[in-house]
Amino acid sequence: MFTIRKLMVFLVVALLGGAFCRAAEKAAPAKVVKPPAAAAACTRRTAWIELGFFPPVQFPCENTEINGFRFAAIYTYNKAINGLDIGLLCDSGNANGLQIAVANRTAGIMNGLSLGLINVAEEEMNGVQIGGFVNQAGSDSLDNAGARYTTSYGWQCGFINCADSIFRGFQLGMVNISNTIFKGLQLGFINLSSPPSDVFADFQSEKFKAEKKKRSCVQIGFLNFNPNGVFPVTLLINF
Repeated sequence: MFTIRKLMVFLVVALLGGAFCRAAEKAAPAKVVKPPAAAAACTRRTAWIELGFFPPVQFPCENTEINGFRFAAIYTYNKAINGLDIGLLCDSGNANGLQIAVANRTAGIMNGLSLGLINVAEEEMNGVQIGGFVNQAGSDSLDNAGARYTTSYGWQCGFINCADSIFRGFQLGMVNISNTIFKGLQLGFINLSSPPSDVFADFQSEKFKAEKKKRSCVQIGFLNFNPNGVFPVTLLINF
């Protein structure tokens, strides 16, 4: 039968046992905690191969520059990729080589060939973008304004092609748009070549302001819009 005396004995034993356990923990040497494999991988600056599903489930980690091959099962980001980039959603700081994905995004400079439904080079594109839906080169923002506007060279082929950097080359699509300075040929159903917004006019050099007034774009399409062309709006051809 459980009595008050037995309860008191039980509590004393429990308290003594807890005290002995705490004393043993303090006397034992401290354990060395090793960083997980993912954290250790983040110390790598370069790698030949990248395999990933989505950050942080990728090896090696986002801060690694890949020189070789990268596969993104879902979405993968690296600060740079040089080589072959394949996957569902491929994202990088800079890219040099071949990109094949449903969507390719480069936050910095893209040099090479991009194949996808959506191809975006936010700072600069030098090469070819072939997209089923949208191609984007450059960014019309304060960080990219005035004398600091980047220059992209190459081709854009897709349903909608948009150039927000200074673009020298060729656009082929249903809708072709240039929002800065376009030097080359636009071939499509609707073509638009307009100078950059005056919002950033205070940041633009005199040379840049003179350049954006020049006629430099040839347009062939059903509707052509060009404020600096022979006519602001034409059918079939404008320059």
